[in-house]
Amino acid sequence: MEKSAGSYSPGRVPHLSVLNFGPIAEAELSLRPLSIFVGPSNSGKSYLAILLYALHSYFGSRRRRFSPPFRDAVQSRFHPDSPEADRLREALVEWDGVRFGDFPDAPQLPTDFQVPAKLASILREIYESADHSALASEITRCFGLEAEALRRRGVDVDAKICFCSVPNGSADSVEHHLSLGMNEPAFQTRLPSQMPIRPRHMKGYQWREWQIRVQTSWSDQSDIFPEAWLFLANLAHEIAPEVYAPWGTQAYYLPADRTGIMHAHRAVVAAVLDNAAMAGIRPSRLQPMLSGITADFLEQLIQLDARSYFRQSRYPNAKIEEICADIQEQVLDGEVSIENSDVLNYPEFRYQPAGWNKPLPLKNASSMVSELAPVVLYLRHLVRPGDTLIIEEPESHLHPAKQVQLTRQLASIIKAGVKVVITTHSEWVLEAVANLVRLSALPESIRRTFKDGEYALKREQVGAWLFKLGSSPGGSRVAPLEFDESGVYPAGFDNVATKMYNEWARITRELEKINDRR
Repeated sequence: MEKSAGSYSPGRVPHLSVLNFGPIAEAELSLRPLSIFVGPSNSGKSYLAILLYALHSYFGSRRRRFSPPFRDAVQSRFHPDSPEADRLREALVEWDGVRFGDFPDAPQLPTDFQVPAKLASILREIYESADHSALASEITRCFGLEAEALRRRGVDVDAKICFCSVPNGSADSVEHHLSLGMNEPAFQTRLPSQMPIRPRHMKGYQWREWQIRVQTSWSDQSDIFPEAWLFLANLAHEIAPEVYAPWGTQAYYLPADRTGIMHAHRAVVAAVLDNAAMAGIRPSRLQPMLSGITADFLEQLIQLDARSYFRQSRYPNAKIEEICADIQEQVLDGEVSIENSDVLNYPEFRYQPAGWNKPLPLKNASSMVSELAPVVLYLRHLVRPGDTLIIEEPESHLHPAKQVQLTRQLASIIKAGVKVVITTHSEWVLEAVANLVRLSALPESIRRTFKDGEYALKREQVGAWLFKLGSSPGGSRVAPLEFDESGVYPAGFDNVATKMYNEWARITRELEKINDRR
């Protein structure tokens, strides 16, 4: 079945900019369904990738609830003795006058329903004053570093992070700003004054229930503020996906050292658990044993089978299953599987080459298989449309032909609705992506005649950025890699090839001179 090049609707495109963050002096980018980070080592590609993961981890965690910071913002601003108390009362009166027709029988709020103006104004203030400085803790956890260590060396200012998106129906962006480093972390949200506030994620009966509770406390002449505070905090929580979109989606990170982790994860977890058991005996460590991305990767590996049952039962996706089968057939030449120990209920990862009757332990398979096994396992058990999959150096341990095959499968993953971010040093990957982009410019009837025609990507679906090293301590700067007229992303790989050729030519000339003198 042909995978159409399809149309691309940018929707709420996530924008990210940083100043003086790690080795990066300045970076600004608008992420795409496929985002590619290219550049020399130590230029900050992984720093930016981990930061993206941390943002999604904080705002997209299904275990995290934002009611506490919203509740604190409400209570500190709208306590009964504050000048703002009357504004809250007026907003509730206006809200009390809203009617929805036969509302009690409606399971869902009308799709065009907006929070009344005065109440919406209060909600904007709640979002703008809510304390999300805990985001800094999540970032430092993911890096396994203190905030001070994330500030660019050689400068006496905090690192600045700004992430935003453009909401539908507004020309302005919802901006979130975080500074960390020398001073206490500071977080601020800026909402457009004309942005409509819609409780899209609130059920109709929930709205009605809160309306009745506030009205009842009002008519009883009791203290309305506890009910009002809870209502506002819950309403802010329900609208949060709109405010923090598209950062409030799930993300998964496959680190560059995943082969070693896949081989040794059992021993690593055992050592961590042993250290935890001896915490009262051994001296404490100032630094965490593992970075957050490594710890999360280990945890997800251990729980893959259990999580699979939940996600597959609720979010089955035949297209992603088809991609897993294609990766195994066209790239891995075999199947990857999980087998839980009956005794320890601990996963064992296995690989069965095509034509074999029995599988091998993954540690006995090639490094190529160990590198790509997590990609297959995460797609099969965890990743679903709307999620973001971040892969460091997907080309590691792959033959150039396999790198091209894998790049095609990355295009399939994007077509299935999963956003992909990769860091790479591979000319083959970048050229394969460029060919897929060029294919999209062909009419479909001609594109079908190409072997890779079904994987074509539109130019707008791909974003590539070059990380350029600056003179120390200048830090690196990130610039977009524009798809040029010749149909390539000019990352500078050809410069290396040219130098190698020139060196070969000079050696050849010298050898010819020697042979001529003989």
